[in-house]
Amino acid sequence: MYAAYFRGEGETQWKLLRGDTHENSVTFDADALADGKYFFRVVASDREANPPPTAREAQLVSAPVMIDNTPPVVTIGVVRHSAAPRTLSSKPPTPPPPCGAASTLWTPQAGCPWPPPMA
Repeated sequence: MYAAYFRGEGETQWKLLRGDTHENSVTFDADALADGKYFFRVVASDREANPPPTAREAQLVSAPVMIDNTPPVVTIGVVRHSAAPRTLSSKPPTPPPPCGAASTLWTPQAGCPWPPPMA
């Protein structure tokens, strides 16, 4: 049986994300969290199969995970007029942080390099 918790950086209280589940993965809407660094903790227990005096549990805490719900910003540059078609330049959104930095939830910790951007 598993339970999953989270807490923001600088917080001491763990908040229950999902408890008493047999699923080995948890999906949730990260938009519900404010921007910032978070830690996630998974607790595994064998209490369903063992009486209280012999039941065991283990836990694992993640590395910090950066939640950033800020939408990307595209900056429009100068429109150039000439005999050819008009040209419009723009800057791409800010790239993701480098491998090894705190990452967003959709990026596996061991999955560097970053996945290609979606079209």
